[in-house]
This record gives sequence, C-alpha cells and structure tokens, in this order.
Amino acid sequence: MEFPKVSVIIPARNEEKFIEECIRSLMNTSYPEEKIEILVVDGMSEDGTRSVVEKMMEKNKCVKLIENLKKRKSPGLNIGIKHAAGDVILIADAHSTYPKDYILKNVQNLLNSDAHCVGGMINVKPRSDTVKAKAIAYVLSHPFGTGGAKYRLKIEKPEYVDTVPFGCYRKEVFDKLEGFNENLHRNMDIEFNLRMIRNGYKIKLFPDIVIDYYARDNYRDLWNNNFANGYWVMMSNLYSKRPFSLRHTVPMAFLIFLVFGAMLSIFSIFFTFYLSIVGLYIAIGCYLSVKAAFRLKFAEAFFHTLFSFWVLHLSYGAGSVCGAIKLLSEKLKRR
Repeated sequence: MEFPKVSVIIPARNEEKFIEECIRSLMNTSYPEEKIEILVVDGMSEDGTRSVVEKMMEKNKCVKLIENLKKRKSPGLNIGIKHAAGDVILIADAHSTYPKDYILKNVQNLLNSDAHCVGGMINVKPRSDTVKAKAIAYVLSHPFGTGGAKYRLKIEKPEYVDTVPFGCYRKEVFDKLEGFNENLHRNMDIEFNLRMIRNGYKIKLFPDIVIDYYARDNYRDLWNNNFANGYWVMMSNLYSKRPFSLRHTVPMAFLIFLVFGAMLSIFSIFFTFYLSIVGLYIAIGCYLSVKAAFRLKFAEAFFHTLFSFWVLHLSYGAGSVCGAIKLLSEKLKRR
C-alpha cells in the first residue's frame, strides 16, 4: 500500500488540560511519521494551550500551530483545510485520545471503499473519577440518551450512514463543496456530511475504528453543551437546506408534548394517554438507571443516571425550541 499524506486537523480553544494527551496519542501511530502532519488550529486560547503546543513543536516537526482569529470551530476547520498539505483530511477532537492504529485504519478503509468519508465508533469515558461523571458517560453512550446515532451504538459490520464523528475525508470533497459552513457555531460537521450525501458522496462507518471521548462531568456543562447543540440544529436552517436528520427533532417534540400535553390533560380523554407516555418515559429511565447502578457498583449512580437522562433530553429540546423561535424571527425579518 502506498501511504498518502494525511493532514490531521485539531480545532482547539482553551484545551490546555487535554491537548497534549490528544497530540501524543496521534503521534504514537503505526502510520509512517513522515506522511503525517498535525495542524492545531488555535482559536485564540486564553489558557496555556498555545504554550503546550509550542513546546511539542520544538521536538516534533510534524506538529504545527495555526491561528484562528475568528475563534470558532467552523472557521478553524476551514483554516486547517486551507493549510493542509495532505490528500487525506482527518478531523480530530482535542477532548479525545486515539489508538495506535487509528490513522492507519481510517486511511485503509477510505482507500479500500467507495466512500469519500469514513469514521468510527465513539467510546465515551468519564472526564473525572466521580460517580456523577461515570453516570453521565453511561447516559451519553446509551441509545435512550443520544438517539439513533450509530457511531454511539454497537454495529457488527461497516454501514453507510448520514454522519460520522471526526471524519476522515478525501481532500477533493472540500475543494468541490467549499468546506464547512462558517455561519454555524455547532453541528457544522452534520450539515457538511448531509451536504455531501445530497451531492452524491458516500459516508461509511467502520466498527473497527474506535476512539475514546471524554464527556462532560457535571450537569451544568452537560446542559450548556446540549442546549447549544439543540439551538444550532434549528438555527442551521437559516444557512443551509436540510442541515439535520429527523432524529435531531425528537427531544424538541418530546418537550413540546410535555408542556402542551400537561395543559391538554385537563380533558379526561387525553389525560390517560399523556400519563401513559410520561409514565413509560420515567419507567424506562428508572430501569436503565438501576442497570447503571449495578454496573457502576454505586447506589447513588441510580439518581445521577436518571437525572442525566432528564438533563440531556430537556436541554437539547429547550435549545431546539429557542433555536426554532429565533429561526422564525430571523426569517420574518428577512421578508
């Protein structure tokens, strides 16, 4: 196999705690070192991120630091792609660590398939050694928590999908589709991948590719992150056509059902139906929380898991509702 040049792009801002471990895991690779460049696109970090990267650059020629004056992730990705010398673009996340064969497997699967983007599974890990952090990681790796995203589930064989996390792309795709939408603060990868599919490109998920992702470890960060994700799922409609899949609207639909269903439940005909749906939701959450408590071997994990499910679903739903209202307001202004 002739190894193509791979440009690994890491958009980062204030990632002092994670960036060194991330880069070291990418450098500890079975892929030929001379065929790799690691581009850290720094969004004007206010912590020690730049210093950490600069120290690593002194000993490793493959590591490069690029400034992102716009600070946000989507411009950072495009800046990295613009500076990339490789024929293969691999997007990496600063909160993740990567196995030794990660780059090699991505490139092999990309070149040996008809896909223009490939990716793998996410193994969600707790960011700290607390019961709460472990419960949040459990929730973020369960289909009841995150929906039908296949890269969070166990699949037996490669499948064509609508998106992958931290994709490995043929660079030509970015030349033809003009990169990530810089108007988007979140979900720019989902929007780009769906745009790929609409233009006839294929995305494939491979179960033999696995990365470790370190989840938020407290409820505030979990809420804020998923509220923003839900908000930008809706707001992305302002800048792109069909920028998300139907499954992304489920939390919003559930939240609307909870609020308006409670109002309608004063009518006896609807009350039983409303109560049965809410009861089923709570029952599933309790059942999975009991399983989590046994798995984690802490009784308090039951409460943390149950609450994490609620925080995850309600924050995403609330963000989507706010995003939909803002979207409607912006569209009315443009008339």
